[in-house]
Amino acid sequence: MGMSASQARLIQLEARQSNLEYQGQQINQERTILSQQCTDLYNSLLAMTVPTPPSTQDYTVVKYSGVDGASNFNLGTIIPNGDNTYNIDLQYKKTGHYMNSAGTALVEEVPPYIYIKPVDDSSVSTTSAYQKPTEPAGEVANGTNIMAKENKSYALQNGEQFYELKQSADGKSSYFVPVDESDVKAGKVEDSKLYVKKTAQNEVKNPETGEITTRKNYDANSSYAIGSTTNFSYGGLYESQINNYLLQDTNGNLIQADVKHFNQLSDGTYKLKANSGYTLVEKTTKSEGTAVKNPDSTNPDVTHYVEGNACMSVASAKGALGSSYSSYIEGIRDAFPEMADKSDDEIAELFSVYFTKAEGSTTQVPNFVLTTDLTSNTKNVNGHSYVEHYNYAANGTFTSSEQKDKCLLTFDASGRITEVKVPTGYNTDGTPKSYKTIPLEATKVTDEAAYQDAYAKYEYSMYEYDKAQQEINAKTEIIQQEDRNLELKLQRLDNERAAIQKEIEAVDKVISDNIDKTFSTFSG
Repeated sequence: MGMSASQARLIQLEARQSNLEYQGQQINQERTILSQQCTDLYNSLLAMTVPTPPSTQDYTVVKYSGVDGASNFNLGTIIPNGDNTYNIDLQYKKTGHYMNSAGTALVEEVPPYIYIKPVDDSSVSTTSAYQKPTEPAGEVANGTNIMAKENKSYALQNGEQFYELKQSADGKSSYFVPVDESDVKAGKVEDSKLYVKKTAQNEVKNPETGEITTRKNYDANSSYAIGSTTNFSYGGLYESQINNYLLQDTNGNLIQADVKHFNQLSDGTYKLKANSGYTLVEKTTKSEGTAVKNPDSTNPDVTHYVEGNACMSVASAKGALGSSYSSYIEGIRDAFPEMADKSDDEIAELFSVYFTKAEGSTTQVPNFVLTTDLTSNTKNVNGHSYVEHYNYAANGTFTSSEQKDKCLLTFDASGRITEVKVPTGYNTDGTPKSYKTIPLEATKVTDEAAYQDAYAKYEYSMYEYDKAQQEINAKTEIIQQEDRNLELKLQRLDNERAAIQKEIEAVDKVISDNIDKTFSTFSG
């Protein structure tokens, strides 16, 4: 190799070596940055707090209960007055008219179109009205359906219904129609006309001995056997049912059915007036009827539809609610203590109602909603608006709070309350006249709903914690993989640099040998 060629090769190799060293420095710098990122992720992992599951002890409180006459009560809020007296809420457990929460119901604006189907007016009858046989039941076969005579003090069993024995308009037939338990308890139905549908039990077989004994659950002289469950043809619609029907004229126009379009029959039900010019049609679902213009869209009383049923204020539906109207208002007042001081008319405007009926039944069931919930649509699920709705219970169980001021409390050594002295009257200056002493029982009670809610939040926090941990681990793995790739790249550069270094040394030796030979030649 010539001297100039060797020199050129050396310069080229040294340039390549310098470039490799520069690339190595860049890679080391990248690895330093990755190392810092990895450290940051590790520090963020250390900074994370592992969620702690809730303890039932945190949701366990001491509840105090007592008996005041015939009523049980719990101590509610206790506010000290600073003079060793306390203002206390006594939460009495009561049974009576009440609104039970029945879940949520879908809400929609009043639709411009609804679906209807024609109704054969002669077939519209009172729900489960049974024709009365001409003779009493006598010795009917075991298991026969009967109407058994009862009185208003009878406690209905699950699924049972009170019926009233009535006379047809022409006086030729008698039949049974269902009546509300609240009307019965209020004495609106004579005991002599009151019956309950039952199954005759006039024999009982001992499973071990096979012996059959007689055990009648009816009076053979006043009970009636039911030969058929066909609805009595003279019956009509209850007033509460009319809202679920429309009237259609000969041109196909629709209006909301109203009691003024009907004649009231002797059994208290309603039948469409003859020659009224209208045909009775029923509001129904899409799969069952024909699409028509919805008259409720121009009805100012109807603000929304709830699960397909027109919803109006309780005040507007007073006629449809019938004789049970006052009981419904009382149920609302008992279920919502904040309305205790409101008048019937005020409550009727604050609540709305819609009517539903079970499949195969013509009985209309009222469902109540707070009007503010109905119009604000506060609950929203998957784009649909829902409201809480309430069902009426004549014998619902509820809590009624009564605040008693200037009460005295007695504590034991552990700090628990052992008795409460409740004022039985107050002087003009507000001081108690006298007290009645009520012993208290202390029990530990876990707020299960609050605990379950806290546990659900804990599980969600654990989900978020695990998710964040997985994300950090995934990011760390990516960084570590990048670092391994850079390490391999650095290893290749190092191998190439070592090879170039050897070649530089070889070329450098060649140049040195050439120089030695050249100077040797000229000096020899």
